[in-house]
Amino acid sequence: MKRRKTIRAGRLVYDIAYTVPRPNATKQERGRIREVTAEQIARTNCNTAQRKLELLMAANFEPGDLLISPTYRDDDLPGSVDITRRRLVRDGVIERKGDNGHKAVPGGGRPERA
Repeated sequence: MKRRKTIRAGRLVYDIAYTVPRPNATKQERGRIREVTAEQIARTNCNTAQRKLELLMAANFEPGDLLISPTYRDDDLPGSVDITRRRLVRDGVIERKGDNGHKAVPGGGRPERA
């Protein structure tokens, strides 16, 4: 018997058809299922992890979203994420969007030094 599963995450849609194992399968059929190698398991786990990451990214990001990834030297590392967020708001890189997050400002931030 076949089942169909549809997963939606943002603009991404997975439509999967799979076979449901029968409860009255013979010992030979169940034995064939158990003959899975470690390589096959590792490959399946890798594919599943990649699919989960892809769904997570599709659900949380849309085309046109901006991503800020601040990097610092060890000497200039801020004390916490909140301090970094306050500096970015102060410098005009992001603006307050309310209590639940921030919004990036296109072209915001301090001008580059020559």
